[in-house]
Amino acid sequence: MELVSKTDPFWTDEHQRRQSDTTSLVFGKIRKSIWDAFDAGDSLFEGATKEVCIILARRNLETIYAYLGALRSGVVPLFVNGESDSQSLEKLIKDYSPRYIFASEAITDSTYEPINSVGDARLYETKQAKSARIFHDLAILQPTSGSTGDSKCVRVSYENLNFVSRAITSYLELTPDRTLITTLPLHYTFGLSIVHSAIHSGADLILAEDSITSANFWQLFTNNRVTDFSGVPFQFQMLSKRGFPSAVLETLQCVSQAGGALSPGEVSWWLDYCEPRGIKFFVMYGQTEASPRISYLPPSLARQKIGSVGIPIPGGKLQVQNPNSEGIGELVYSGPNVCMGYAESFEDLSLGDELGGILHTGDIGRADSEGIVYITGRSKRFVKLAGISVGMDSLESSIRENLEREVAVVGQDDGLVIVIAGNPDEGLRALALGDLGVSPNLVKVEFIDEIPRLETGKIDYQQLKSIYV
Repeated sequence: MELVSKTDPFWTDEHQRRQSDTTSLVFGKIRKSIWDAFDAGDSLFEGATKEVCIILARRNLETIYAYLGALRSGVVPLFVNGESDSQSLEKLIKDYSPRYIFASEAITDSTYEPINSVGDARLYETKQAKSARIFHDLAILQPTSGSTGDSKCVRVSYENLNFVSRAITSYLELTPDRTLITTLPLHYTFGLSIVHSAIHSGADLILAEDSITSANFWQLFTNNRVTDFSGVPFQFQMLSKRGFPSAVLETLQCVSQAGGALSPGEVSWWLDYCEPRGIKFFVMYGQTEASPRISYLPPSLARQKIGSVGIPIPGGKLQVQNPNSEGIGELVYSGPNVCMGYAESFEDLSLGDELGGILHTGDIGRADSEGIVYITGRSKRFVKLAGISVGMDSLESSIRENLEREVAVVGQDDGLVIVIAGNPDEGLRALALGDLGVSPNLVKVEFIDEIPRLETGKIDYQQLKSIYV
Protein backbone atom coordinates (compact mmCIF):
# COMPACT_ATOMS: atom_id res chain seq x y z
CA MET A 1 0.00 0.00 0.00
CA GLU A 2 1.51 3.35 -1.03
CA LEU A 3 0.53 6.97 -0.77
CA VAL A 4 0.90 8.25 -4.31
CA SER A 5 -0.76 11.65 -4.16
CA LYS A 6 -0.45 14.57 -1.83
CA THR A 7 -3.42 16.38 -0.40
CA ASP A 8 -3.88 19.63 1.42
CA PRO A 9 -3.39 19.23 5.20
CA PHE A 10 -6.41 18.34 7.33
CA TRP A 11 -6.40 21.76 9.03
CA THR A 12 -7.01 23.64 5.75
CA ASP A 13 -10.29 24.74 4.19
CA GLU A 14 -9.21 23.10 0.92
CA HIS A 15 -8.96 19.64 2.46
CA GLN A 16 -12.28 19.92 4.26
CA ARG A 17 -14.15 21.15 1.16
CA ARG A 18 -13.10 17.98 -0.69
CA GLN A 19 -14.49 15.70 2.02
CA SER A 20 -17.74 13.87 1.34
CA ASP A 21 -18.54 14.67 4.96
CA THR A 22 -16.66 16.45 7.73
CA THR A 23 -15.92 15.92 11.39
CA SER A 24 -18.28 16.86 14.17
CA LEU A 25 -16.66 17.45 17.57
CA VAL A 26 -18.76 16.30 20.52
CA PHE A 27 -18.15 17.39 24.09
CA GLY A 28 -20.89 16.41 26.51
CA LYS A 29 -24.13 17.61 24.91
CA ILE A 30 -22.34 20.15 22.70
CA ARG A 31 -21.78 19.29 19.04
CA LYS A 32 -19.65 21.54 16.84
CA SER A 33 -18.71 21.20 13.19
CA ILE A 34 -15.12 21.40 12.02
CA TRP A 35 -16.01 24.77 10.49
CA ASP A 36 -17.11 26.03 13.90
CA ALA A 37 -13.75 24.88 15.28
CA PHE A 38 -11.84 26.63 12.49
CA ASP A 39 -13.75 29.87 13.09
CA ALA A 40 -13.11 29.74 16.84
CA GLY A 41 -9.42 29.01 16.36
CA ASP A 42 -8.97 31.69 13.70
CA SER A 43 -10.61 34.30 15.94
CA LEU A 44 -8.44 33.29 18.89
CA PHE A 45 -5.17 33.81 17.00
CA GLU A 46 -6.22 36.66 14.72
CA GLY A 47 -3.16 38.82 14.04
CA ALA A 48 -0.77 36.38 15.75
CA THR A 49 2.78 35.95 14.46
CA LYS A 50 4.87 32.77 14.10
CA GLU A 51 5.79 32.37 17.75
CA VAL A 52 5.54 29.60 20.34
CA CYS A 53 2.29 29.05 22.22
CA ILE A 54 2.24 26.73 25.22
CA ILE A 55 -1.08 24.90 25.20
CA LEU A 56 -2.03 23.53 28.60
CA ALA A 57 -4.01 20.73 27.03
CA ARG A 58 -7.24 19.20 28.20
CA ARG A 59 -9.65 16.89 26.41
CA ASN A 60 -12.14 19.63 25.60
CA LEU A 61 -13.33 21.77 22.72
CA GLU A 62 -11.26 24.78 23.74
CA THR A 63 -8.00 22.83 23.40
CA ILE A 64 -9.01 21.65 19.92
CA TYR A 65 -9.92 25.20 18.91
CA ALA A 66 -6.57 26.52 20.12
CA TYR A 67 -4.63 23.76 18.40
CA LEU A 68 -6.35 24.18 15.04
CA GLY A 69 -6.11 27.96 15.30
CA ALA A 70 -2.38 27.71 15.93
CA LEU A 71 -1.82 25.40 12.95
CA ARG A 72 -3.86 27.64 10.66
CA SER A 73 -2.15 30.86 11.77
CA GLY A 74 1.43 29.56 11.79
CA VAL A 75 1.77 29.74 15.58
CA VAL A 76 3.80 26.81 16.97
CA PRO A 77 1.97 24.95 19.77
CA LEU A 78 3.97 23.31 22.54
CA PHE A 79 1.69 20.77 24.18
CA VAL A 80 1.83 20.48 27.96
CA ASN A 81 -0.26 18.54 30.46
CA GLY A 82 -3.11 20.85 31.51
CA GLU A 83 -2.51 19.85 35.12
CA SER A 84 1.23 20.63 35.13
CA ASP A 85 2.58 22.28 38.26
CA SER A 86 3.82 25.86 38.22
CA GLN A 87 7.47 24.76 38.48
CA SER A 88 7.27 22.70 35.27
CA LEU A 89 5.54 25.55 33.45
CA GLU A 90 8.14 28.06 34.65
CA LYS A 91 10.92 25.87 33.27
CA LEU A 92 9.27 25.67 29.84
CA ILE A 93 8.73 29.42 29.80
CA LYS A 94 12.38 29.96 30.65
CA ASP A 95 13.60 27.50 28.00
CA TYR A 96 11.27 28.40 25.11
CA SER A 97 10.24 32.04 25.71
CA PRO A 98 6.69 31.52 24.42
CA ARG A 99 4.88 34.65 23.32
CA TYR A 100 1.53 33.00 24.05
CA ILE A 101 0.05 30.64 26.65
CA PHE A 102 -3.38 29.05 26.27
CA ALA A 103 -4.96 27.74 29.46
CA SER A 104 -8.28 26.87 31.06
CA GLU A 105 -6.95 27.99 34.45
CA ALA A 106 -5.67 31.45 35.32
CA ILE A 107 -1.96 32.05 34.63
CA THR A 108 -0.25 33.58 37.65
CA ASP A 109 2.92 34.69 35.84
CA SER A 110 2.70 38.48 36.00
CA THR A 111 4.57 38.90 32.71
CA TYR A 112 1.58 37.42 30.82
CA GLU A 113 -1.78 39.10 30.36
CA PRO A 114 -5.00 37.79 28.75
CA ILE A 115 -5.63 39.05 25.23
CA ASN A 116 -8.42 36.76 24.00
CA SER A 117 -10.68 33.95 25.13
CA VAL A 118 -12.85 31.10 23.93
CA GLY A 119 -15.31 29.37 26.22
CA ASP A 120 -13.77 29.23 29.68
CA ALA A 121 -10.18 29.30 28.41
CA ARG A 122 -7.92 32.28 27.77
CA LEU A 123 -5.05 33.16 25.49
CA TYR A 124 -2.28 35.06 27.25
CA GLU A 125 0.51 37.11 25.69
CA THR A 126 3.78 38.09 27.31
CA LYS A 127 4.63 41.72 27.97
CA GLN A 128 8.29 40.81 27.54
CA ALA A 129 8.26 39.40 24.02
CA LYS A 130 11.50 37.91 22.74
CA SER A 131 12.00 38.11 19.00
CA ALA A 132 11.84 34.64 17.47
CA ARG A 133 13.54 33.12 14.46
CA ILE A 134 11.47 30.02 13.86
CA PHE A 135 12.01 27.66 10.94
CA HIS A 136 9.19 28.11 8.44
CA ASP A 137 8.08 24.45 8.38
CA LEU A 138 7.99 23.95 12.18
CA ALA A 139 4.41 22.98 13.09
CA ILE A 140 4.46 21.51 16.63
CA LEU A 141 6.79 21.05 19.57
CA GLN A 142 5.99 17.66 21.08
CA PRO A 143 7.57 16.75 24.45
CA THR A 144 9.62 13.55 24.40
CA SER A 145 8.86 12.48 27.95
CA GLY A 146 6.00 12.34 30.44
CA SER A 147 6.31 14.48 33.57
CA THR A 148 10.01 14.16 34.32
CA GLY A 149 10.80 17.88 34.04
CA ASP A 150 12.72 17.41 30.79
CA SER A 151 12.19 20.28 28.31
CA LYS A 152 13.42 18.29 25.32
CA CYS A 153 10.91 18.39 22.46
CA VAL A 154 10.57 16.84 19.04
CA ARG A 155 10.34 19.36 16.20
CA VAL A 156 7.43 18.22 14.03
CA SER A 157 6.89 19.75 10.59
CA TYR A 158 3.69 20.45 8.68
CA GLU A 159 4.67 17.76 6.18
CA ASN A 160 5.23 15.26 9.02
CA LEU A 161 1.68 15.84 10.24
CA ASN A 162 0.10 15.78 6.82
CA PHE A 163 1.84 12.60 5.69
CA VAL A 164 1.28 10.52 8.82
CA SER A 165 -2.39 11.55 9.06
CA ARG A 166 -2.96 10.32 5.51
CA ALA A 167 -1.06 7.09 6.21
CA ILE A 168 -3.00 6.23 9.38
CA THR A 169 -6.32 7.07 7.73
CA SER A 170 -5.34 4.78 4.86
CA TYR A 171 -4.38 1.62 6.75
CA LEU A 172 -7.18 1.96 9.33
CA GLU A 173 -9.55 2.56 6.40
CA LEU A 174 -11.20 5.46 8.22
CA THR A 175 -14.23 7.05 6.57
CA PRO A 176 -16.67 9.84 7.50
CA ASP A 177 -19.21 7.33 8.83
CA ARG A 178 -16.86 6.28 11.66
CA THR A 179 -16.80 7.76 15.18
CA LEU A 180 -13.62 8.00 17.27
CA ILE A 181 -13.24 8.78 20.96
CA THR A 182 -10.38 10.29 22.95
CA THR A 183 -8.96 7.78 25.41
CA LEU A 184 -5.61 9.49 26.03
CA PRO A 185 -4.35 12.97 26.96
CA LEU A 186 -3.92 15.35 24.03
CA HIS A 187 -0.42 16.37 25.16
CA TYR A 188 0.57 12.74 24.49
CA THR A 189 1.47 12.21 20.84
CA PHE A 190 -0.70 9.08 20.45
CA GLY A 191 -3.66 10.93 21.94
CA LEU A 192 -3.16 13.83 19.54
CA SER A 193 -2.88 11.51 16.55
CA ILE A 194 -6.42 10.26 17.24
CA VAL A 195 -7.58 13.86 16.74
CA HIS A 196 -5.59 14.10 13.50
CA SER A 197 -7.06 10.84 12.16
CA ALA A 198 -10.63 11.90 12.85
CA ILE A 199 -10.33 15.33 11.27
CA HIS A 200 -8.37 14.04 8.28
CA SER A 201 -10.90 11.30 7.52
CA GLY A 202 -14.04 13.29 8.36
CA ALA A 203 -14.96 10.88 11.16
CA ASP A 204 -16.73 12.29 14.19
CA LEU A 205 -14.67 12.77 17.36
CA ILE A 206 -16.03 12.37 20.89
CA LEU A 207 -14.01 14.29 23.48
CA ALA A 208 -14.09 12.22 26.66
CA GLU A 209 -12.65 13.68 29.84
CA ASP A 210 -13.24 10.56 31.93
CA SER A 211 -10.92 7.57 32.19
CA ILE A 212 -11.91 4.21 30.71
CA THR A 213 -12.36 3.03 34.30
CA SER A 214 -15.35 5.37 34.61
CA ALA A 215 -18.92 4.33 33.82
CA ASN A 216 -19.38 7.83 32.34
CA PHE A 217 -16.82 7.05 29.64
CA TRP A 218 -18.70 3.97 28.47
CA GLN A 219 -22.05 5.74 28.64
CA LEU A 220 -20.61 8.44 26.38
CA PHE A 221 -19.23 5.72 24.11
CA THR A 222 -22.61 4.02 23.83
CA ASN A 223 -24.70 7.18 23.45
CA ASN A 224 -22.56 8.36 20.54
CA ARG A 225 -22.31 4.95 18.85
CA VAL A 226 -18.51 5.02 18.77
CA THR A 227 -16.90 2.68 16.21
CA ASP A 228 -13.18 2.99 17.02
CA PHE A 229 -11.28 2.48 20.28
CA SER A 230 -7.55 3.20 20.63
CA GLY A 231 -5.43 2.60 23.70
CA VAL A 232 -2.11 1.77 25.31
CA PRO A 233 -1.05 -1.53 26.94
CA PHE A 234 -2.00 -0.46 30.45
CA GLN A 235 -5.57 0.20 29.32
CA PHE A 236 -5.83 -3.12 27.49
CA GLN A 237 -4.46 -4.96 30.50
CA MET A 238 -7.25 -3.47 32.60
CA LEU A 239 -9.92 -4.26 30.02
CA SER A 240 -8.75 -7.81 29.35
CA LYS A 241 -10.10 -8.83 32.75
CA ARG A 242 -13.62 -8.40 31.40
CA GLY A 243 -13.56 -7.02 27.84
CA PHE A 244 -15.76 -4.16 26.70
CA PRO A 245 -19.21 -3.48 28.16
CA SER A 246 -21.78 -5.40 26.14
CA ALA A 247 -23.56 -2.25 24.90
CA VAL A 248 -20.33 -1.06 23.27
CA LEU A 249 -20.16 -4.14 21.04
CA GLU A 250 -23.20 -3.05 19.04
CA THR A 251 -21.19 -0.38 17.20
CA LEU A 252 -17.49 -1.17 17.80
CA GLN A 253 -15.68 -1.94 14.53
CA CYS A 254 -11.99 -1.29 15.11
CA VAL A 255 -9.58 -1.54 18.07
CA SER A 256 -6.01 -0.27 17.79
CA GLN A 257 -3.15 -0.56 20.30
CA ALA A 258 0.14 1.36 20.48
CA GLY A 259 2.27 3.11 23.10
CA GLY A 260 4.33 0.06 24.08
CA ALA A 261 4.22 -3.68 23.68
CA LEU A 262 1.44 -6.03 24.69
CA SER A 263 2.71 -9.50 25.53
CA PRO A 264 1.97 -12.22 22.95
CA GLY A 265 -0.42 -13.79 25.44
CA GLU A 266 -2.37 -10.56 25.78
CA VAL A 267 -2.48 -10.05 22.00
CA SER A 268 -3.82 -13.60 21.66
CA TRP A 269 -6.52 -12.87 24.26
CA TRP A 270 -7.65 -9.78 22.37
CA LEU A 271 -7.71 -11.60 19.04
CA ASP A 272 -9.83 -14.34 20.61
CA TYR A 273 -12.14 -11.62 21.89
CA CYS A 274 -12.36 -9.41 18.78
CA GLU A 275 -12.30 -11.82 15.84
CA PRO A 276 -15.55 -13.71 16.64
CA ARG A 277 -17.28 -10.35 17.04
CA GLY A 278 -16.10 -9.04 13.68
CA ILE A 279 -13.92 -6.36 15.29
CA LYS A 280 -10.59 -5.55 13.64
CA PHE A 281 -7.64 -5.52 16.06
CA PHE A 282 -4.54 -3.53 15.07
CA VAL A 283 -1.19 -3.73 16.85
CA MET A 284 0.83 -0.58 16.06
CA TYR A 285 4.35 0.67 16.74
CA GLY A 286 5.66 4.21 16.81
CA GLN A 287 7.73 6.91 18.45
CA THR A 288 7.19 10.61 19.02
CA GLU A 289 9.98 11.21 16.49
CA ALA A 290 7.84 9.52 13.80
CA SER A 291 4.88 11.84 14.45
CA PRO A 292 4.11 9.15 15.85
CA ARG A 293 3.54 6.05 13.72
CA ILE A 294 6.12 3.64 12.24
CA SER A 295 4.35 0.35 11.58
CA TYR A 296 1.18 -1.67 12.04
CA LEU A 297 0.15 -5.31 11.98
CA PRO A 298 -2.79 -5.87 9.62
CA PRO A 299 -5.60 -7.82 11.29
CA SER A 300 -5.38 -10.44 8.53
CA LEU A 301 -1.86 -11.31 9.72
CA ALA A 302 -2.37 -10.79 13.44
CA ARG A 303 -3.05 -14.42 14.36
CA GLN A 304 -0.07 -15.91 12.53
CA LYS A 305 2.31 -13.07 13.45
CA ILE A 306 1.58 -12.64 17.16
CA GLY A 307 4.38 -10.66 18.82
CA SER A 308 5.14 -8.68 15.67
CA VAL A 309 4.85 -4.93 15.05
CA GLY A 310 4.01 -5.69 11.46
CA ILE A 311 4.86 -3.70 8.36
CA PRO A 312 5.79 -0.04 7.83
CA ILE A 313 2.98 2.46 7.38
CA PRO A 314 2.11 3.31 3.76
CA GLY A 315 4.94 5.36 2.26
CA GLY A 316 7.49 4.44 4.94
CA LYS A 317 10.33 1.92 5.19
CA LEU A 318 11.50 -0.09 8.19
CA GLN A 319 14.79 -1.93 7.94
CA VAL A 320 17.11 -3.96 10.17
CA GLN A 321 20.50 -2.27 10.09
CA ASN A 322 23.73 -4.27 10.41
CA PRO A 323 22.04 -7.54 11.41
CA ASN A 324 24.05 -10.15 13.30
CA SER A 325 24.19 -13.86 12.45
CA GLU A 326 20.65 -14.25 13.79
CA GLY A 327 19.34 -11.39 11.66
CA ILE A 328 18.98 -9.04 14.64
CA GLY A 329 20.03 -5.40 14.43
CA GLU A 330 18.86 -1.86 15.04
CA LEU A 331 15.53 -0.91 13.50
CA VAL A 332 15.87 2.12 11.24
CA TYR A 333 12.77 3.82 9.87
CA SER A 334 12.63 6.24 6.96
CA GLY A 335 9.70 8.27 5.70
CA PRO A 336 8.25 11.77 5.34
CA ASN A 337 6.86 11.59 8.90
CA VAL A 338 10.29 11.51 10.56
CA CYS A 339 10.63 14.68 12.60
CA MET A 340 13.17 17.40 11.86
CA GLY A 341 15.13 16.82 15.07
CA TYR A 342 15.02 17.99 18.66
CA ALA A 343 14.78 21.26 20.55
CA GLU A 344 15.86 21.94 24.11
CA SER A 345 15.56 25.71 24.06
CA PHE A 346 14.31 28.76 22.22
CA GLU A 347 17.54 28.95 20.19
CA ASP A 348 16.89 25.54 18.57
CA LEU A 349 13.66 26.68 16.91
CA SER A 350 15.49 28.18 13.94
CA LEU A 351 16.96 24.80 12.98
CA GLY A 352 15.79 23.03 9.85
CA ASP A 353 15.57 19.32 9.10
CA GLU A 354 18.52 17.60 10.76
CA LEU A 355 17.41 13.97 10.35
CA GLY A 356 16.70 13.88 6.62
CA GLY A 357 13.76 11.52 6.98
CA ILE A 358 15.81 8.79 8.71
CA LEU A 359 15.11 7.68 12.29
CA HIS A 360 17.42 5.39 14.24
CA THR A 361 14.78 4.04 16.59
CA GLY A 362 17.13 2.63 19.23
CA ASP A 363 15.03 -0.53 19.16
CA ILE A 364 16.56 -3.89 18.30
CA GLY A 365 14.71 -6.35 16.10
CA ARG A 366 14.50 -8.68 13.16
CA ALA A 367 12.38 -9.28 10.08
CA ASP A 368 11.06 -12.70 9.09
CA SER A 369 11.12 -14.16 5.58
CA GLU A 370 7.97 -12.21 4.68
CA GLY A 371 9.37 -8.89 5.89
CA ILE A 372 7.27 -8.82 9.07
CA VAL A 373 9.17 -7.00 11.84
CA TYR A 374 9.64 -8.15 15.43
CA ILE A 375 11.16 -6.04 18.23
CA THR A 376 13.50 -8.05 20.45
CA GLY A 377 14.86 -5.31 22.72
CA ARG A 378 15.49 -1.64 23.30
CA SER A 379 18.89 0.00 23.30
CA LYS A 380 17.75 3.35 24.65
CA ARG A 381 17.07 3.82 28.35
CA PHE A 382 13.40 4.58 27.82
CA VAL A 383 10.30 2.75 28.96
CA LYS A 384 6.65 3.36 28.24
CA LEU A 385 4.45 3.36 31.32
CA ALA A 386 0.73 3.35 30.48
CA GLY A 387 1.73 4.68 27.07
CA ILE A 388 3.81 7.55 28.45
CA SER A 389 7.43 7.55 27.31
CA VAL A 390 9.71 7.98 30.33
CA GLY A 391 13.43 8.63 29.97
CA MET A 392 15.06 6.73 32.83
CA ASP A 393 18.25 8.81 32.73
CA SER A 394 16.34 12.10 32.99
CA LEU A 395 14.10 10.73 35.74
CA GLU A 396 17.09 9.40 37.64
CA SER A 397 18.83 12.76 37.51
CA SER A 398 15.72 14.59 38.70
CA ILE A 399 15.14 12.25 41.65
CA ARG A 400 18.80 12.30 42.63
CA GLU A 401 18.70 16.09 42.75
CA ASN A 402 15.54 16.14 44.88
CA LEU A 403 16.63 13.44 47.32
CA GLU A 404 20.36 14.28 47.48
CA ARG A 405 21.09 10.56 47.51
CA GLU A 406 22.53 8.15 44.98
CA VAL A 407 19.70 6.84 42.82
CA ALA A 408 19.35 4.39 39.94
CA VAL A 409 16.27 3.79 37.82
CA VAL A 410 15.63 0.53 35.98
CA GLY A 411 12.55 -1.04 34.46
CA GLN A 412 10.62 -2.20 31.47
CA ASP A 413 7.30 -1.31 29.87
CA ASP A 414 5.19 -2.91 32.60
CA GLY A 415 6.94 -1.27 35.54
CA LEU A 416 9.67 0.98 36.89
CA VAL A 417 11.96 0.52 39.89
CA ILE A 418 13.62 3.43 41.70
CA VAL A 419 16.63 2.17 43.66
CA ILE A 420 17.86 4.51 46.43
CA ALA A 421 21.13 4.15 48.31
CA GLY A 422 20.95 4.30 52.13
CA ASN A 423 18.62 3.38 54.92
CA PRO A 424 14.89 3.03 54.19
CA ASP A 425 13.01 6.31 54.63
CA GLU A 426 9.28 6.57 54.01
CA GLY A 427 9.56 10.31 53.46
CA LEU A 428 12.10 9.78 50.68
CA ARG A 429 9.95 7.02 49.22
CA ALA A 430 6.99 9.41 48.94
CA LEU A 431 9.20 12.14 47.48
CA ALA A 432 10.62 9.78 44.86
CA LEU A 433 7.13 8.72 43.79
CA GLY A 434 5.76 12.27 43.65
CA ASP A 435 4.69 13.94 40.39
CA LEU A 436 5.80 11.10 38.10
CA GLY A 437 2.68 11.52 35.98
CA VAL A 438 1.97 7.75 35.94
CA SER A 439 0.07 5.37 38.17
CA PRO A 440 1.97 4.56 41.40
CA ASN A 441 0.99 0.93 40.78
CA LEU A 442 3.54 0.91 37.96
CA VAL A 443 6.43 2.15 40.11
CA LYS A 444 8.13 0.73 43.19
CA VAL A 445 10.95 2.03 45.37
CA GLU A 446 13.74 -0.14 46.76
CA PHE A 447 16.45 0.84 49.24
CA ILE A 448 19.96 -0.62 48.96
CA ASP A 449 23.19 -0.12 50.93
CA GLU A 450 25.18 0.95 47.87
CA ILE A 451 24.43 1.38 44.16
CA PRO A 452 26.51 -1.24 42.26
CA ARG A 453 28.97 0.16 39.73
CA LEU A 454 31.18 -1.13 36.95
CA GLU A 455 34.93 -0.71 36.87
CA THR A 456 34.41 2.39 34.78
CA GLY A 457 32.46 3.96 37.65
CA LYS A 458 29.18 3.75 35.73
CA ILE A 459 26.09 2.29 37.40
CA ASP A 460 25.69 -1.44 36.78
CA TYR A 461 22.15 -1.37 35.43
CA GLN A 462 22.26 -5.00 34.32
CA GLN A 463 22.89 -6.16 37.87
CA LEU A 464 20.07 -4.00 39.20
CA LYS A 465 17.68 -5.27 36.53
CA SER A 466 18.55 -8.87 37.36
CA ILE A 467 17.67 -8.25 41.01
CA TYR A 468 14.64 -5.95 40.83
CA VAL A 469 12.98 -6.21 37.38
